[in-house]
Amino acid sequence: MPMSPKSRANEEHRNKEQVDQAAKIEVSKIDLDWQHKGELFLARWAHDASGHQGRDATYRWARDRGVDLTMDSISQVIHDCETCAAIKQAKRATIRDLCKAHRDYGRDSPYFRGLLRSNLEAAVVIPADLRQLFSCLLDFTEFKLWEAAWRQLLREALPSLLTDPETVIDENGNALTLEQLMGEGRWMDPTDQASSISIKALQTIREHEVTAFFSMVPDGPIIPYYKIVQGTKEAFTKFVERLTRALKSKYQKWP
Repeated sequence: MPMSPKSRANEEHRNKEQVDQAAKIEVSKIDLDWQHKGELFLARWAHDASGHQGRDATYRWARDRGVDLTMDSISQVIHDCETCAAIKQAKRATIRDLCKAHRDYGRDSPYFRGLLRSNLEAAVVIPADLRQLFSCLLDFTEFKLWEAAWRQLLREALPSLLTDPETVIDENGNALTLEQLMGEGRWMDPTDQASSISIKALQTIREHEVTAFFSMVPDGPIIPYYKIVQGTKEAFTKFVERLTRALKSKYQKWP
């Protein structure tokens, strides 16, 4: 049965509404897509311009310049950042080289000491980096002893940090804490460490972890230097390390 003119008009009106609705949905999708791309562009700009800092630091850097970014867009940019990936790869390579030097030449060798100090001074390192490094250099018991010594040194340094205008508060405006310096508790996330602790405070953290490491006493009694002989299967570098340690125990003023 043919449709009446009124029914045909109603059907055409419904079809037109459906077409219009579908068009609006597609336009909305396009708008959201362009909006998302715009946010990523701004987040990438802020991350690059701020020096490839962490999520929170990038957010604050952009906010201080009147740019409102979402944490999700910043996180995505950092995840996809080739520069940040290269930095992480370089840190892994540094740890590998230091562990090899420690194994081949020993903790007390001038070569290892110089390599450790030069690598740590050449980069901005956070507590998480230091924990990763020394967990590779030390066994479980040694690591716990080093951690305890490091914590004590930072506990003693904290009062001075809290009186220094450059370190009294973190980048969020809060007073610096021992937990924050150690990268423990709510400060275990490397991103939070990098974005909240000032450069000067990070330098103090680094200096004390090196001091804690080199002040560790070797296990067992130290044999007098004049009784030390190289074992038949002992590597020469290991022999030199034992001899150097014994001499340092006798002449405490050695560097």
